Amino acid sequence: VKTYTRLAAAAARRAALIITDSLASREDIVRLLHIPAERIRVIYLAAHPACRPVTDPEVLVALRAKYGLPERYILYLGGFDQRKNMTTLLQAYAGLLTQQEQVPALVIAGQLPAEESELFPNPRRLARQFGLGSRVLFSGWIPESDKPALYSGAVFFAFLSLYEGFGLMPLEAMACGTPVLASRCSSLLEIVGEGGILVDPTDIDEVVRGFRSLLDDATRQTFRQKALTQAARFTWQQTARLTLEAYSSVAAG
Repeated sequence: VKTYTRLAAAAARRAALIITDSLASREDIVRLLHIPAERIRVIYLAAHPACRPVTDPEVLVALRAKYGLPERYILYLGGFDQRKNMTTLLQAYAGLLTQQEQVPALVIAGQLPAEESELFPNPRRLARQFGLGSRVLFSGWIPESDKPALYSGAVFFAFLSLYEGFGLMPLEAMACGTPVLASRCSSLLEIVGEGGILVDPTDIDEVVRGFRSLLDDATRQTFRQKALTQAARFTWQQTARLTLEAYSSVAAG
């Protein structure tokens, strides 16, 4: 890792232009590598075109049957390194269960680490530690073809990562019309924007309040429309156009 970091830093300092995918990442490059901001161009990514609301009841029922999911669930989909902040997610969910009845199950989707380490804490152990038992379901790896229905069927999407260079999963969820509860930090501020509820990912009480807000039907419906509006700002056509412009500017000297 150290060798890769040194090589990447050296290459960045020699580059005529650096493309990065968020304002937050640009700020990190300026701060850590001391590269002038004018040599760094921000070009956002986008969700896959297949990420759009799935409303066909038969598709949603088949998806739930395939993974053994209940009709109502809160969703997390992503990695499991320490940065993803699974401890706070599970602790906040446990806190929610003590405050409110009729809470949907929490579905943790994604390939779990083969073995536990300091960098990759085991979410199953954490769920047991917080006494969550069968309230947390682990679906395992999800193929791309199933993701739109998985997002669309969720009550809301929870993503409390401590750091993201871009944050593709929340954007995919918003593109499916699913309200998002995300961290108020790094690139998630600009990617999620007003399309979701942003919370301090280190404040359990604030996260619980965010959960409770999105369990309210009226609030959730409001953020469903905001999520679609925010996600529509990010397109691969725009990404391609701006990338071509960046290459052309370097080629022109």
